[in-house]
Amino acid sequence: MKTCRKTVPIVALLVLWLGLGILTEVKSDNLGDGLFWRVRTENATVYLLGSIHLASDDIYPFPLEIEDAFDESEYLVVEVDITAIDQNEIIQLIQQYGRFDDERTLRDVIPDSTYDAVQQEFQEHGLNIRQYERMKPWVVAITLSQLQIAKFGYVPEYGVDLYFLSDARNEKEIIELETGVEQLRLFSDLAMELQTLLLEDFLYDLTMPREQINELFDAYARFDAEWIREFVFESVERHPELEPLYEKLLDDRNRKMAEKIDRFLRGEGTYFVVVGAAHLFGETGIPNLLWRKGYEPVRP
Repeated sequence: MKTCRKTVPIVALLVLWLGLGILTEVKSDNLGDGLFWRVRTENATVYLLGSIHLASDDIYPFPLEIEDAFDESEYLVVEVDITAIDQNEIIQLIQQYGRFDDERTLRDVIPDSTYDAVQQEFQEHGLNIRQYERMKPWVVAITLSQLQIAKFGYVPEYGVDLYFLSDARNEKEIIELETGVEQLRLFSDLAMELQTLLLEDFLYDLTMPREQINELFDAYARFDAEWIREFVFESVERHPELEPLYEKLLDDRNRKMAEKIDRFLRGEGTYFVVVGAAHLFGETGIPNLLWRKGYEPVRP
């Protein structure tokens, strides 16, 4: 499979929401953790791959069974087709959903200590916080997290979504599970208290050393689903007040995604579905939701 990289803006959506062996069939109330699944009906097949939205080029190519599954699929299904959104459109969307539409500023809505920490982080990246005074906390959180991870060499240009989108262009039909507007509104509609918690949690994550960040990407490269799941959900275990945020960003979206995948399975064709890895974990993960609908997801 050839790869053709296309540069995308630094503001990618849902930065840290991450969402092998022999064939096994699992029929318990919880399918366990996995990053690659297959679901078959008489006339349809869905491959389900958990992705990370930032990466480096050394995680490619994928294991042969994944590359082959993609090659045989007629459809590529992604959360959002980021190659179809131009930079001007993203800027307009951020202006619409990421800026305060009243007289408030960032300093007005977050604690002084949090503001000081944000200011220090921006300074370390050579930026002035005044550029972000009118931006909502969720925009600041995502911006800082991407700047930090990019510093370690992990960038959207090598994200898993883009890896497959680049090869699917003009060869497969591309289907979106969501739209960019829907994803942005998820954050924009969060209560300011939750946005502040999100920002403070990301500030905590920024203290992680390079070695721990590298460990996350190494875990993905070896498809260690259990390690990634623990990493993803560490925040809500550390801060239970983040539970409503996880429900909105994961559980609610998982149900909608599972409904769309259900429609694929009721039709015909072969679909290669790429979603953030966090969408595949736990009782409310997509594989378990499909199992409850009567399907039998397996890890090929």
